[in-house]
Amino acid sequence: MHPGGFLYKQTQRHTLLQAMALALAAVFLISSCRSTTDLVLDDPVFFEDMVNGALKGDRFKITPEDYPGIRNLLKDEHPDYRLAGVILASQADDEELYPDIVDAALDENLDVSAAAKELIAENPEAFRPTIMDLLDTNNPSRRIGGLLLLSGLGGEDVVPILIEYFNDFDSGVRNQASRSVYEVTDRNNPFLREALNSPDPMTASIAYKTLGLYADPDDAPVFIGAFSSENADIRREAQLAMLRLGDTGLPFLHILAADTSKPYRVRLAALEVIQGLRSTGSLELLLTLLDDKDERFREKAETILGTYGSEAVLDLSNLYRESVETNRIYAVRLLGEIGSASALPLLVSALNDSSPKVRREAMDSLRRFEEDAWPAMHDNLSDNAVILLMEGADPWLVTFDNGEPNQDALFLLITQSGRVELEDYLTRAGISKLKSETILSLEEAWHTADEFSELDRLIAEGRDPYLKLWRQRELNLVAARETLKQSFTELHRYFESRDPSDLDKAGVTRAESRRLENLARQQKAEIDRMDETLKAGGEARLNRYMAMRENLVRTWEYTLPSLRPLAREIYSEKGVDPDSLVNELALIE
Repeated sequence: MHPGGFLYKQTQRHTLLQAMALALAAVFLISSCRSTTDLVLDDPVFFEDMVNGALKGDRFKITPEDYPGIRNLLKDEHPDYRLAGVILASQADDEELYPDIVDAALDENLDVSAAAKELIAENPEAFRPTIMDLLDTNNPSRRIGGLLLLSGLGGEDVVPILIEYFNDFDSGVRNQASRSVYEVTDRNNPFLREALNSPDPMTASIAYKTLGLYADPDDAPVFIGAFSSENADIRREAQLAMLRLGDTGLPFLHILAADTSKPYRVRLAALEVIQGLRSTGSLELLLTLLDDKDERFREKAETILGTYGSEAVLDLSNLYRESVETNRIYAVRLLGEIGSASALPLLVSALNDSSPKVRREAMDSLRRFEEDAWPAMHDNLSDNAVILLMEGADPWLVTFDNGEPNQDALFLLITQSGRVELEDYLTRAGISKLKSETILSLEEAWHTADEFSELDRLIAEGRDPYLKLWRQRELNLVAARETLKQSFTELHRYFESRDPSDLDKAGVTRAESRRLENLARQQKAEIDRMDETLKAGGEARLNRYMAMRENLVRTWEYTLPSLRPLAREIYSEKGVDPDSLVNELALIE
């Protein structure tokens, strides 16, 4: 029946007037409930409109009651929501939100951080105290962020503050302090110059590092003078600074290396820089040093000269094995440039060097050899070798030539690769769709298992009241079903034997099943009586746990038989027993 049957008896004009009246009433009702200038973040109906409006530039009437919602936006996993949070925080124009804006300026998303930095730049002095607070935290990454933002404020007055962090215990903080000074001021800044002579060796070494960033030839005498320092860090930073000067610093280096009146350590420092530059302009000096009165310099010069051709592979290999980090880097780099196959075993072994810089250099050198380096990496597989073989789309990482799965390589491939890189490799290497899907599922399971194991421990240890009751209820339900199943078996036995004792057993077993069911109901009631906040948190963790368990079980069940041993190794590495998971889920279902 038509909902307006009565209106059919009215005139068309009357109908139209009534419809208009209803529409106006609806508009009035909506406008009286929600003003378009109000910020409503706690109502799902309006949430998306609020966010989209903020992103489009709409203005809102913001009160302190809205701050929690804005903070939630700033912490959301979606960059657009975080950006909307920054925009709304700017509209609030309240220093209570300054710490949140400063945190947003360190966001990994460039749009979010840029928007927050723009706000800071509009009123730098207002934000300065909040930024300074970052420098006093115990978290090195936040101190790094504070230094970065402080340098963004500009002004020579920040230089002394930045220099205070030249002796921070964290190398990342020291490096950021150095970079920040370099970006804020010029090489002649008096505070920077004073820091070169600091009684604190760490401060002085970072000051040399910073001055070296300018790569100004006029500073060459300063760096050469630091070669005589008793402190190894200062000497090293001075050497690196001379390396940055390139050929323009060679005249100073040649004079120092040839001066036999200087101590061995000082001359060696110059010679090491010359070795690093490998300039053809140094050949004459190196030939002269072959007749040096110090045998150590004669040997060093001979080694350096050997690096100019393929015949120097052996000398460079010895240099790599016996030298400090800087020299190992040079040796690996030169071996790659020479391009001799005899250098491959050493370059592959350098992929396991203790120094990250040496490892990176070894990877760059091996890239020069392209596929010619693959067999050597097959024989000495490492995480970095896997990266190189992935870059080259070498299918050996998945399958041996005989078609058998390469278990060891696959384990490294799955556990050390990012999702995007892994998908790209599988496509370029021509791996079958079915096998690729299994590998990608195992990669997901590898990461899922971490969180799953943590929640599983939380449940097992009974540290979460909600999860503890849920687990007890789940176990009782499973036991009740198993007991009920057993009672049916005993009842069936009675029908066959007609033995009253079998019937009694079935009754006892059925009673036990009911007892377990009742206990499970009681535990469910306890859960229902829990505090809502506690229950909501527990339910969220439980849902996550069950979803992960389902994912891990399905991944295990769908894994190709040939890859089951690999899957078991991956699960076991994270402390997960796939067989137990499968049995547990089967009983529950």
